[in-house]
Amino acid sequence: MRDHQSVYQDPDERVTPLEARIESATEPFLEFVKNQKSSSFLLLICTASALLLANLLPESYFHAIDIPMGFMLADQVYGMSAKHWVNDGLMALFFFLLGLEIKREFMAGHLKEAGARNLIIFASMGGMVFPALIYLIVNAGDDGILLGWGVPMATDTAFAIGVLALLGSGAPRALFSFLVAYAIIDDLGAILVIALFYSEALAWSWLGGVAVLFAALAMLNVAGFRHPLPYTFVGVALWLCMLNSGVHATLAGILVALTVPARPRHGSSWLVKKFSRSAHDMDVPQVHERPILESEQHHQLLRELEESTRLSMTPLQRWEGKLDMPVSLLIMPIFALFNAGVVLSGDTVFESLSHPIGLGILLGLLVGKPLGIFAMSWLALKIGWGQLPKGLTMQQVLGLGLLGGIGFTMSIFISNLAFGSDPVLINAAKIAILCSSAMAALFAFALLSHSLRTKESQHENAH
Repeated sequence: MRDHQSVYQDPDERVTPLEARIESATEPFLEFVKNQKSSSFLLLICTASALLLANLLPESYFHAIDIPMGFMLADQVYGMSAKHWVNDGLMALFFFLLGLEIKREFMAGHLKEAGARNLIIFASMGGMVFPALIYLIVNAGDDGILLGWGVPMATDTAFAIGVLALLGSGAPRALFSFLVAYAIIDDLGAILVIALFYSEALAWSWLGGVAVLFAALAMLNVAGFRHPLPYTFVGVALWLCMLNSGVHATLAGILVALTVPARPRHGSSWLVKKFSRSAHDMDVPQVHERPILESEQHHQLLRELEESTRLSMTPLQRWEGKLDMPVSLLIMPIFALFNAGVVLSGDTVFESLSHPIGLGILLGLLVGKPLGIFAMSWLALKIGWGQLPKGLTMQQVLGLGLLGGIGFTMSIFISNLAFGSDPVLINAAKIAILCSSAMAALFAFALLSHSLRTKESQHENAH
């Protein structure tokens, strides 16, 4: 056995008192960044900030989000307002991440197994159709606002998961699995609705460009290209074509995501052999008994390990992991800051909620969502076309249905598409979305907390 005292002690392993204090001070921030609740918290802060700015400094706020931004190429000016850059540009990355999640869930996640997938599809269909029908019934006869039927169909995944996380460690994993899988199908439905019903007059030449570039991305995948650069360049070009095609530009993110490779270059057995060989090469005196800075062999082995790890991961998983935090902690809060600002007063809130648009959205999110999810889940179980995840009760399915009533990000996004030319209708929709989402979160938290307490007491009585 080697004498540990004779082994070189690497000075880089020593932590100075100042470094320890800095690590201790930054640890809460790092924990906040990693926490599931952080995205919901930032969304809430940015929503509150937008509301405060819109009501305390309305001229400055609305002027700021409408500032024109762009660039000039030759004699041609390309520009949009700051709000449009957020909604059409940054949100394309949000949709790209959604596309990656949808692809992964269908290939290897909660939606791979037929029993669970069928139940989720039934629940999602109910969660989309029931709210839309309620909205259409409330607004029957008024063609000018019927287009808003897509607004109460959407669910804000980040807020919903944040509310679920507040239940603590006692919440069963099945709750999160059902919600995530449901949200994926819900997002897919919202994407199809946007593509089919909220697009402008189509420019077929630009759509032809989209088709050619999508085919090029698919060929990159088939040819085995896994580096992000070609996908990035072709993806940006596809987004530009989509921006001019009449179909909403953010859907470019979905198309690019569908072409991202879901297979690694090497399998896990290759990686194990590579790690074993590298560990053997590193366990020699000339490598580990010398200072790291002086050992080029040490650096080379570490670089090889890093590259081996990269080659054994799928680009889909790798890119999803890198985008998750920026989208959750930056893009979605920025969207809320630019879109959640509405002028509020006692009269405007009452008028918005009693307006057919507000009433349709309110009833759609608070009644249609939970009713549709619960009823269609029950139907799927009744006819034997699905199975309830282990540990989940129908009461909890109802609570998750209420969580589906948190529309927020996607609902506001669709309301901008539906009523973009009428600020009065947009304000009515946004106020209804904010109120409905807040009430849905409170009701869902209360019901799920009661369900977990009841289940816990029954478990204790049984013992």
